[in-house]
Amino acid sequence: MPTYCIIMVGSEIAANRVMKSISKFMEEKLGLKVNVAKSKVDKPKGVKYLGFGFYYDTFAKQYKAKPHAKSVAKFKGRMKQLTCRSWGVSNDYKVQKLNQLMRGWINYFKIGSMKKLCGKLDSQIRYRLRMCIWKHWKTPKNKAKQLIKLGVPPWSAWKTAYLHGYARPCRCGDAVVFQIKRCCFFQIKCGVNCIEQMKQCRLQEAVSSLCFPFENIYAD
Repeated sequence: MPTYCIIMVGSEIAANRVMKSISKFMEEKLGLKVNVAKSKVDKPKGVKYLGFGFYYDTFAKQYKAKPHAKSVAKFKGRMKQLTCRSWGVSNDYKVQKLNQLMRGWINYFKIGSMKKLCGKLDSQIRYRLRMCIWKHWKTPKNKAKQLIKLGVPPWSAWKTAYLHGYARPCRCGDAVVFQIKRCCFFQIKCGVNCIEQMKQCRLQEAVSSLCFPFENIYAD
């Protein structure tokens, strides 16, 4: 099983010197093989370590960890697979699989700083779930019926029900969409299990926005 480590030094010259001496020690004294392709000298911003990246916090005046861009892209790719409109499963099952994905991802990266990132991911997940619900309603007649149940005026519900595509009805912009967003909670209970699990883990404030808080259920 491969082992990874980061050695922090004060300058590039020192980093090259230490890397050369450490590699020689590990290969000659310990009999271990150093993977040259994955070993490099770089600044913290260019390092990817166990899925984490690093950035400089100007307020705290120190480097901090955050999910690396590749890790975020991998999460988004998996999230899009689970919220695919053409996937022939129920919305409840999609939310169940999303809960599992988010539990694992957040519990792993909870030591990093990702408050803004979680807000963006939260907005994207809700948007894609709304599109799944919009397609699940199928016919314009049923869409209008469901919107009226959510409190949309009949004239507006029928007008919205005949909109083409998924993006326009499911994005923010008017009162009708405000009501559509409510179904992200009422219809599929929007990650309730994930909320309780995250609260028990006592995650830091940085991940609170991805826990689907009830007070921000309409916010994108």
